[in-house]
Amino acid sequence: MYFAGRHRRTYIGWTSRDGEVMIASFDHRSRHIERFVLKRGLSVDDHRSPGLLMRRDGRLTVFYMGPGRKTMLYRRSSNAEDVRSWGPEHSLPTNTRGNRGYTYPNPMYLSAERRTYLFWRGAQWWPAFSRHTDKGRWTPARTLLRISGQRPYLKFHSDGVKRIHIAYTEGNAGSFVNSIYYLRYQGDAFLRADGTRVVGIRGLPVAPSKGDRVYDARPSGVRAWVWDVAARRDGRPVIVYALFPPGKDCIYMYAEWTGGAWQNHPIVAGGGRIGHYYAPGLSLDHENPDVVYLSRKVKGRFVVQRWRTADRGKTWHHRTIPVGEHGGDGLRPITPRGRATERDVLWMQGRYRGYTDYRTDVLAHFSR
Repeated sequence: MYFAGRHRRTYIGWTSRDGEVMIASFDHRSRHIERFVLKRGLSVDDHRSPGLLMRRDGRLTVFYMGPGRKTMLYRRSSNAEDVRSWGPEHSLPTNTRGNRGYTYPNPMYLSAERRTYLFWRGAQWWPAFSRHTDKGRWTPARTLLRISGQRPYLKFHSDGVKRIHIAYTEGNAGSFVNSIYYLRYQGDAFLRADGTRVVGIRGLPVAPSKGDRVYDARPSGVRAWVWDVAARRDGRPVIVYALFPPGKDCIYMYAEWTGGAWQNHPIVAGGGRIGHYYAPGLSLDHENPDVVYLSRKVKGRFVVQRWRTADRGKTWHHRTIPVGEHGGDGLRPITPRGRATERDVLWMQGRYRGYTDYRTDVLAHFSR
């Protein structure tokens, strides 16, 4: 994420190939990179990638999993805009019932409520969350979505004031014919894109099918995997996802709520897959959802490309991001939240075979 205070810096979190939870900052003026190891001695597992939350005063909170994924840990930076010193490690005191621990921390702050929201995959592998007021405690964990025998996957976008946009699937595409769905949190309730109330917080959990069905896999049997969600300035959500036709390439898709319906348009084929149901990756620019960064196989190697539409996904123009002397594949590009310019992007470069088998570096293209 990007933050401008005394400095103009982008903050990056990742899990290293040595089992370390890492945090770094890049200063856009001096071009200096500062790194810090938040946690050592963990197993090599990219599920450990941390979630970052920046306070208005420039202090950072980082959420990450402990050994065996049995705990959710977090630390706050001691000084504003500084990744070199940190307060003590805390443990999230709540989880849903079950024995599968924690995965995928996604923290967000809503200023209208003065609350931090932390979403994660809970102890039964169903999405869960807890809330924390500025001067309070974490509320008991609640399950958001529940579906027998499956584990939904979620992506989030928040306006930082009162709304949290959620795009999700029913389960893992390897074990379920996934569709793509949407819900929005606002005012202690979860709503469809048109504002229709689905359920209040006290009525949770809810079945995944109760949300907007953005893409319906049932007629064709073609499975989908959600990759990102963002919103335009007027609040209309945009979602990108991948389709997996049997025996064929994956196809990147772009969906937008028009105010009356969801419109879906293809962007481009991914050129290949990583495993059976993993795409090379794509994400939206959350400051301008007309821009999509994606990984695509070109001449035998996955490269990172910037795709842009001027007509809500009907047509596209693109360019490839140069990687210089760095070899290997470019995968899973992402733009910093609140990014400095439209050209800022990060991605993994190297060899990636699975969530415990990777030799990748984090590369970035930053503006000044």
